Amino acid sequence: MAQVSIEKEQYNSQTASKMMFKREGFSAQEVDEKVPFLAFMGLACWMLWNTIAFSGSFWLLDITDTIRAENVVTVSTIASVVTMIATGFFEKRVARFLSQRWYTIVTGLLGAVGTMLIIITREAILPSRTLFLWGCAIAGVGLGGLFMRAAPMLGALPPRRSLTVLMICLLVDSLGYLYLNNCPREAANVVFGLLPVMSSLFYLIHAHNSVKEERASQPLEGSPNKLAVFFASVVLCSAALELIRAYIVIGFPPSVSMDCTVTARLALVPVLLITLLALLFQKEDVTAQIYTAIVSILVVLLIVLGAFPSKSTAIASATIALCSSFQVVVWSMLAYIAFQAQSGSIKLLGYGGGALYLGTLLSSLVAMNYQNSGIDDAIMRVIVVVLGILVLIDVMFVFTSKRISELLLPIDEELYHEEGSSESQNTPDTGLDDKKGRFVRACEVVANANGLSPRETEVLIELARGWTAQEIAEKKVLSIYTVRAHIRSIYAKLDVHSGKELREYIGDPSYLSEK
Repeated sequence: MAQVSIEKEQYNSQTASKMMFKREGFSAQEVDEKVPFLAFMGLACWMLWNTIAFSGSFWLLDITDTIRAENVVTVSTIASVVTMIATGFFEKRVARFLSQRWYTIVTGLLGAVGTMLIIITREAILPSRTLFLWGCAIAGVGLGGLFMRAAPMLGALPPRRSLTVLMICLLVDSLGYLYLNNCPREAANVVFGLLPVMSSLFYLIHAHNSVKEERASQPLEGSPNKLAVFFASVVLCSAALELIRAYIVIGFPPSVSMDCTVTARLALVPVLLITLLALLFQKEDVTAQIYTAIVSILVVLLIVLGAFPSKSTAIASATIALCSSFQVVVWSMLAYIAFQAQSGSIKLLGYGGGALYLGTLLSSLVAMNYQNSGIDDAIMRVIVVVLGILVLIDVMFVFTSKRISELLLPIDEELYHEEGSSESQNTPDTGLDDKKGRFVRACEVVANANGLSPRETEVLIELARGWTAQEIAEKKVLSIYTVRAHIRSIYAKLDVHSGKELREYIGDPSYLSEK
């Protein structure tokens, strides 16, 4: 009865989503199929809200210091951290309603109400610290819920596509901020208040796939130690990035913080366009390399700032751009892990988002103490240097490139449909005659010629037939991580990078002609 009830809820949710935007026979599902990236603009609106709120743009220009913006960061971040971590912890219960229409609408409205309270409680309109803090908390809960709505959507995408989606969202965020910066202030404030509602409306376009999202909400399998190290590294790096930004802009008027954000977004736009263009021609996933590059730049910034303290707005702008890029790469890595395991996207994105925000929160508290003269400048410099050393130790000895490779095992994305679901795909045509063992014999010849182990040979045969790693794991009764490791080894020994190249290699006439 419980299963029937869940299926009925999923059916009702799909029906509601299809009817929500239906106009003249054009349904939400058709919109989602024709413009598959459109639903993810809900995440872009979420990013834009955070950019505006954390920089103090538009709504804070009548204040002479940044303490009000730091309060928004602190209070809304606490609310978001609690929401994200709680969602990840109770993933089994939450998964039942996370993709429901009412959940998306309620979280969007909470975010909008909280934002409006933040805007109207300025000194010039309705100066009330109590209402202001309540607005920050309500907005944090709503925005945390909206972020979690994207978790099963991201976890259902193949890695390169999830990275592409996130890059596009960051690009929209940057362009949207630059556009609002040139709009009348009150108009920008109205858009700021409506962003959570816009986010929920975009999410409602998403044509729910119950199979994908149910698989993405199953308990995550794998080594908890590796994930714990990853989350600890995320907390450390996000704390370092936020501390650099706060250390520089604290004491300046909000307009300076806004100018730094504008400069950061202007710098990000060409970088993102070049990266997106490179992703079109790049066969291998580059998420790990981008993560390592960002952390390396962070180490340099921390050491330079500690040794040569400077209130340079250029460094602040670079840090803001780096922070946005770091968040996107972390989300991409979490979606990658969820996709390769075919499970745990809600838990991973919940804990990962909580880790990102937790680092921001810790640095925000330190920065507020610094601003209130609770910490003198010399001690603040020591904190920055110590953070730099810790990040350096992390990248060299703790969360190393080897650890990243163990988390992000190779995935042949060509075996998946555009929507990233192996459940609904038919076995691809291998282009080989599989009668009476001729195909198996060809695979064995390739395996022997390249020194594959007996288990790798078994995986090679199924992989060349078009089976996904998840299907091979189920058929051979193996861990998904073991299968991924075998695939990684097979690709390395054969010097191929995809299932298509693998099948072409095995289908070489010189191999098929051998006895």
